[in-house]
Amino acid sequence: MEMESNIILKNQKLGAFDILRKALGITTTNINFFLFTIFASLPLFCFLVYNQPFLQEFQDQVLEILKHPAFVYYFEEDTFKWSLQYDATPGYDVTPEWNKRFPGELIQQALLYLVPLHLLELITALAIAVLASKIYKEERPMTLKEMVNNQPFDKITLKAFLITAVYVLVLSTCSDILGSVWSAASYSFVFRYFNREIFLSLWCCIASLAMLTTYLAWNVIWNMSIVISLLEGIHGIKAFGLVTYLSTGNGWGGFLLMFIFFAWEVTLRLPCLYFGCKGRGNGMFVAQSILLCFGNVFELVVFVIYFHDCKNRVSEKLLMIKANKAGDQSCV
Repeated sequence: MEMESNIILKNQKLGAFDILRKALGITTTNINFFLFTIFASLPLFCFLVYNQPFLQEFQDQVLEILKHPAFVYYFEEDTFKWSLQYDATPGYDVTPEWNKRFPGELIQQALLYLVPLHLLELITALAIAVLASKIYKEERPMTLKEMVNNQPFDKITLKAFLITAVYVLVLSTCSDILGSVWSAASYSFVFRYFNREIFLSLWCCIASLAMLTTYLAWNVIWNMSIVISLLEGIHGIKAFGLVTYLSTGNGWGGFLLMFIFFAWEVTLRLPCLYFGCKGRGNGMFVAQSILLCFGNVFELVVFVIYFHDCKNRVSEKLLMIKANKAGDQSCV
């Protein structure tokens, strides 16, 4: 009984901000790990520096199209549908931009988001996750020689990681598509039955919050499943099931952590949207890319610690159940 109490005392529960504090300590105070993460994040950093100007230009174009007075909504009473049409007002000829440039840039950004960005993030996770787990469990810094010579992957672990990565990529893509379809269906419903702007605004807010909440909750599962594949060698549906089992009772902590990283990324992109950063040589893109890479590494370390915390909570529950059963038997 005393042994179980000591284990429970050692594996104290961590709150979301405790996890952030521990992850910050591992990432910033361990100089060797910090240098290793810089080296591992170089491919992702180069891609972000290359892609950020194109992404900014695309976002600016979307904003201009959405607020352009040349585009107006018309309600077709016969079919009960709303359609976006071009108002041929002098001075607002943006149709060529809409027809020629926008679709191609949309496809380009989608392909860059699906393949290189996700692939480079996964490569970074493959290089860092196991090292972060060892540093956290052993509670000691590692030398650069130990990190470079470390060979944590066998065929089973690598296979599990690749399978889970494919699952995550497919599910994240499907969620984006389903989210867009659901948004369009929701807006069509409001346009059809509530021909008032206030209802549309209210429904847009509700739909956006619902999609954001669902998306963040799914991201917790996806990030945890990647960590589990690397640390436990479990892949696919089994990894997702283990995430659900381990995070039961601690789901709010994972959601809060995911929301913090979502807010971090949005905050980093707001200055360029507001000030309109232009040009490939703009220093704002370099600074933004550095902070995004740091956020990517920090998020990975956070979810490694979150995984261990969830695992410790489950172990604590099992020990408590075992201790209670032993106590009941001794009483009999």
